[in-house]
Amino acid sequence: MPFRILHIASWYPHRRDPLEGGFIAERISGLAPYAENHIVHMQLKRTSGRIIFSRTTGDRYSGRILEAPFLRWRWLEAWSPSMLLRDLTSLDLHSFDLVVVHVAYPLLVHFSYISPRIPVPVIMSEHWAAYRMQFNLPTGHAALERMKGMLNGVDGLIVVSQVLRRDMTSFFGALPATF
Repeated sequence: MPFRILHIASWYPHRRDPLEGGFIAERISGLAPYAENHIVHMQLKRTSGRIIFSRTTGDRYSGRILEAPFLRWRWLEAWSPSMLLRDLTSLDLHSFDLVVVHVAYPLLVHFSYISPRIPVPVIMSEHWAAYRMQFNLPTGHAALERMKGMLNGVDGLIVVSQVLRRDMTSFFGALPATF
């Protein structure tokens, strides 16, 4: 039986933007010779136009994208875990060997509520450099404290560079096993 990985991504190429999240798609396709990859793409985007909801399902892919002019970051943080939990409950999580979450924010802000329902190790694969700038928020902002909980329930961390690892160590303090 092949090694099965469930990838959860908030950025991934889709019909409306085939280039968005291309770097994540490349990482996942690089694992194809070694693992069976399944993708859950869940994205909430703030736009200046009308409300657009799209859902796509296919072989080993499920994607839901909500674009709306009224989304606020706090709402994104609240809706992301509920949408993610809804997607995960439709899957047999015991059939996977590993879960990889690509780009933590906003998917992992309240991950401590979801992680007990995941019976396999969870790895966070981080590509984003916003940690260095504290997500453009002032020191002591309540959102920063919520974001510092993104590692709760994460068993390991993959970072794309040593600079990002240093920035994340500065932001979070101690990190889980890092690759």
